[in-house]
Amino acid sequence: VIGLVAQFIGLLRWVFVVPVLARSYVAPGASEATKEACVIAFQTVNQFGGVLLGESVGQLFTILSMLLLSMLILRARIFKTWIAWLGIVTSGIYVLAQTELLHTAVPSFPSIGIAGFVGSVLWIVWMAALGILLVRQPKNV
Repeated sequence: VIGLVAQFIGLLRWVFVVPVLARSYVAPGASEATKEACVIAFQTVNQFGGVLLGESVGQLFTILSMLLLSMLILRARIFKTWIAWLGIVTSGIYVLAQTELLHTAVPSFPSIGIAGFVGSVLWIVWMAALGILLVRQPKNV
């Protein structure tokens, strides 16, 4: 739930903040100082609302929930162990995507750009596979 709320707040910047900045930037007679202020305001809001809250905090809690659920599946032997290991490995790959977010604030920090794509795809595969396993569970279990 924390991940959902953080990502939701991060996404809302596109609805409530960015349109206001865009209108100010393209307004007839907008001075260069106004345009520069809009650019700086966007960068600040995007870094805080988007990178910090939506992407970093939101993704970390999503990754944590996937990891904890996978560990529970592994320990309880609810399903075949492959689904748990897929979730654990995916969590590890997906957490590497955080390097890309840190790189936006600290350009010298090494970034593993492909980790975000691979982690996201594997997360979707893991959720779909887990959903199929849940639907196929015998009703008496």
